[in-house]
Amino acid sequence: MKKDNDYLYQFEYVIENIWRLIHLQDNNPFSDTFGCMDYKFWRDKSVDFADARYQEASATIGILCSKNFDFLRKSKKIPPLSRTYNAFSAGVHYWSKIQNKDGSFDEWYKGERGFAATEFSLIAFGLAYFFLKGRLKKKDEEILRLTSLRAANWLSERDDFVKSNHQAAAVAALAIAYKNFGNRSFASASKRKLTSLLKTQKKEGWFPEVGGMDLGYSFVLLDYVTLSFLFIKPKAHSLSSMKRLLSFLLPHLHPDGTISPEYGICCNNYVSRLGVFLLSKYDRKAKRLMSFFRFLSPGERGISSILADDLRLSRWSCLPILSFLFGANFSTISRKQAMPKEKSSNNLWFVNKECAVASYHDGDVRVFYSIAGGGVVRIFQGLELIFEDFGIKLDVNSQAFHSRSYDCKRKIIYDDHSCFFEGFLSEPSYFSPSFLQRICLRIAASFAIGSRLSRKFIDWMRIKRGSSLNQNSAPLANYNRNFPFKRTVSINNKLVVINDEILHDEGVASVCNVETYFNSPFVAKTRKTAHHNQGINIDKKINIKEKRIVVEIRK
Repeated sequence: MKKDNDYLYQFEYVIENIWRLIHLQDNNPFSDTFGCMDYKFWRDKSVDFADARYQEASATIGILCSKNFDFLRKSKKIPPLSRTYNAFSAGVHYWSKIQNKDGSFDEWYKGERGFAATEFSLIAFGLAYFFLKGRLKKKDEEILRLTSLRAANWLSERDDFVKSNHQAAAVAALAIAYKNFGNRSFASASKRKLTSLLKTQKKEGWFPEVGGMDLGYSFVLLDYVTLSFLFIKPKAHSLSSMKRLLSFLLPHLHPDGTISPEYGICCNNYVSRLGVFLLSKYDRKAKRLMSFFRFLSPGERGISSILADDLRLSRWSCLPILSFLFGANFSTISRKQAMPKEKSSNNLWFVNKECAVASYHDGDVRVFYSIAGGGVVRIFQGLELIFEDFGIKLDVNSQAFHSRSYDCKRKIIYDDHSCFFEGFLSEPSYFSPSFLQRICLRIAASFAIGSRLSRKFIDWMRIKRGSSLNQNSAPLANYNRNFPFKRTVSINNKLVVINDEILHDEGVASVCNVETYFNSPFVAKTRKTAHHNQGINIDKKINIKEKRIVVEIRK
């Protein structure tokens, strides 16, 4: 793979995994699930319905059937056209088969009538339709058209402002449907959704996701809003909005082109390639960032959030393909450029108080500090990740408390060289629905009105609990105010000090254990466990120049 060009690195990764995608599919023409891509349903029988998002993999296979990729077939880097087209055709038919009568699709649970499942699968198959003109068989074209029209009609009448990236994807889905079928109502709905989405943009430049901010989904939003520009001409205010979003994101982008998942409420660490490329036509910062990815790849760290497992590969494999197809302007990038920079108020700290994230830029040293995510810290020197601190855990009478929970309302106090917040340790809490909850949801979702009410309740719970709920990696906000916690990050030249102060109220257990969690290639002199009865103070001193770490725990 071309590790000096991330666009090609991701593209080649998808190409090398095409057989893997094909074998996710039920290839038995006599099976009731022929064409299904969700192997948990058709093969393992571990679920009782097919997730429509897996069908997007067959759309990727379909895009590769276009004439644009005949050169890969000639060199035998992808299967013969007959093999890929048959897989695509079977996938199209099954996508149509699992469509609900109202035009929607299911993802999370049976009867969901999911906004995301409908729009993202419509995008994928809409793009396949767009690129396969002239190679679509008449029957497949008709099924694609009818299924897409039903999905687009359903989507036109609905919005999702709980997750802004969903609203952005709806903008793109309807723009593509308009381009494919010429229905002006789809163009009108796309423009209306975009206008309503832009009104939700925060002063700092980000868009809300389940009541908070998520860097990864901000990049997803950038992808799909800019994708819509290919099919419906963008207006000045939409371009300005995307430029503001990118300006917000840039200071929190790691030097190697990755991001810290703990910055966001959903712990999504996806970084756009497609959206950056599409915006580069209108924005110099985006063009410089495109140049960065054109000459550098974070490799596995870059694909972990988009292509690393079957689900992600099924959902997002079309994005590197699109970047390749729309990449004619790559030739205009002739030399590597440094990652674009933003100016901070004091030239050191970039602090976004509205979403509680901060980063420090000084020469080749970059410090990324997720206050909203419980104070996770990552330190880079140049392109190298040299230290990451995941927080602390307190054990009190066999009960655990930790610093990792999302709260974007934490107050940040900072000066030229230090930044800190105060909060409380929380009990580890992750969401997993019980058997009874699953039964109740299934009964409710068997009716259209029940499905709508269930969705409203789930969205309410998402915001209340401060989590996307469907991602178990994202902890729930769950505070115990018996344990106040303060984390300070101080930086002086090449010395970074992370100080943790833990107190507890009188009457709470007097003896407890504390553990620190961090990774570093440096040799560390550490003390990871201590007892205390009146609070504790922990210093982690990271000497970047001497490549040395010292951990001190004081009562």
